[in-house]
Amino acid sequence: MINLGIRSGRIFEIFRKKFRYLSKDFEINSRKMIYYSNDRLIRFCKINDSDLDFYFSNMKLDFAVIGSDFYFEKNLKFNYIKLDVFSCRLSLISNGFQKCNTNRICTKYKKIVSSLKEFKNFDLVKVHGSIETCLILNLCDYIIDIVGSGETIRANGLKEESTLKYIYSLLVINTNVSTYKLDSIKKALNVNKT
Repeated sequence: MINLGIRSGRIFEIFRKKFRYLSKDFEINSRKMIYYSNDRLIRFCKINDSDLDFYFSNMKLDFAVIGSDFYFEKNLKFNYIKLDVFSCRLSLISNGFQKCNTNRICTKYKKIVSSLKEFKNFDLVKVHGSIETCLILNLCDYIIDIVGSGETIRANGLKEESTLKYIYSLLVINTNVSTYKLDSIKKALNVNKT
């Protein structure tokens, strides 16, 4: 059996809709953590991407579908294949009218942002959640965050200034996965790349 972890949340929901032909269980929007393919050859597991190393090191997952933001922020070393499951963007966001002149940027993606030369002279602060609040409370001049539809930005009166990087889905491959399993999952997901 092939064990495929899929990041819970937005990635799982998009994956479930795109690949609903693989499992009749995907038709049902449920809180289940484990789903099986119709032929029972693939087990789909909802995971938190921060637990990927744990699942991989214990050989409980052969593959995982995660976002490139997590992969590059955590500097993972596994092989991967870019998937056409979802895409969004890493963007510079302001409150649209007033800077607090702190020269500070808050972000969940400090490692990625620090690699971008245009932000070398800023004080980068790692924040773990509700990053928009930092900007609304004038704790920083900008935030850098993932933007999908832009609804959260608009709902909070914020402004997307520029796109810094595109974020996409990856099929991450555990070490020691057989060629047979790799070929099988690529076929199931219609992935033609090596």
